[in-house]
Amino acid sequence: MLTQRIPLSSLSSSDGYLTVSINLNYCAEDSAKPALQIIPIDELTNAERRVIKLISLPAKNIAHHLNISVHTVKKHIANMLDKTGCVSSRELALWAERKNILTN
Repeated sequence: MLTQRIPLSSLSSSDGYLTVSINLNYCAEDSAKPALQIIPIDELTNAERRVIKLISLPAKNIAHHLNISVHTVKKHIANMLDKTGCVSSRELALWAERKNILTN
């Protein structure tokens, strides 16, 4: 379980934070497949690694930064989702963070 406290000045809560918890061991789309599979980083192509380092950006911005089409960015993300078992770009970003891909 990953829990993160996010400061939200626009919300009126007792401590000024929104607490978000994500169950990293559950994949809603396919409960038989673990959400974050353990795959070697070498299974990602060089192009996929370049895209995943920018995964927090919108696909259009990633495409512009890497000088590739938005379609290509979305295809790389789809391939990585399939390889990792993640169901969203957000979950893929969490996977990348856990694998220390984002800081390398």
